[in-house]
Amino acid sequence: MTCIKNADGTYTFNPDDKITKEEFLALVMNVMGAKNVPELEKTRFADDKDIDTEYKGYFESAFSLGIITGERKNDGIYVNPKSEITTAESAVIINKIIGARIDASMATIADEDEIPDWAKTAITSLTELGILEKENGKISPNSPLTRAQTAQILMSLLEYRGKLNH
Repeated sequence: MTCIKNADGTYTFNPDDKITKEEFLALVMNVMGAKNVPELEKTRFADDKDIDTEYKGYFESAFSLGIITGERKNDGIYVNPKSEITTAESAVIINKIIGARIDASMATIADEDEIPDWAKTAITSLTELGILEKENGKISPNSPLTRAQTAQILMSLLEYRGKLNH
């Protein structure tokens, strides 16, 4: 990955910029070989107007496959596409795609107490597989991902996928 398309249509990398949920979802699904992602004008989500048209099919496909669940409220399901994605959220998405389940006691993570319960299996598994990398022994599960971190994760996913195909 050399660049990411900006909202204005230009391409830059800006490694320290944060990545949104819609950007991350499309990138990871493409890296993992998503095929036949539909082009849609509208989705089932209550915040559909906030999802850029190029990402609507990714959200619908990911929801249908159980990769994302969204947040249920009285007036519908919200996916918050423009929100910055955290390490924990990204780990859950990736792990739902690859289905890794590694015993949580296997990983040593310095900030383990900060990992939300709903993300423990995903973070532990992806750390053990080398898809998520620790920095000074920490994962920083509640911090937003940068584009540089996303590039590292995507490269690790490509390597992991290559190992599975051999």
